[in-house]
Amino acid sequence: MRFASLGSGFMLNQPVLTTIGALIGCSGAALTKIMCDAMNRDILSVITGGFGTKATAGGSAMTFEGEATMTNVEEVSTLLKEAQDIIIVPGYGLAVAKGQYPLKDMCEELIKQGKKVR
Repeated sequence: MRFASLGSGFMLNQPVLTTIGALIGCSGAALTKIMCDAMNRDILSVITGGFGTKATAGGSAMTFEGEATMTNVEEVSTLLKEAQDIIIVPGYGLAVAKGQYPLKDMCEELIKQGKKVR
């Protein structure tokens, strides 16, 4: 799909379209390779998308166990003060909210207080 403009450039004898199509196609291929490495998946299995495999949709739906716990800033602050070993698992929402910088500052402050932060 990413190399479609490259082929169009060849067919229409448009060198600019051919060049742009090659750049877009190569950057897309490089990004695909990087993402496959990050997901620890083979690029061929990503491209084929499970083609030729049996569907595994049979069976019962997954049930979620456990309970959600609501909290507020004061409770989290108290928990962080009392904890000695802290593990922070950032998610997509942290990046969207641009919260990685305040989180870094908070981690540095916790480390100054002698806490192990991962």
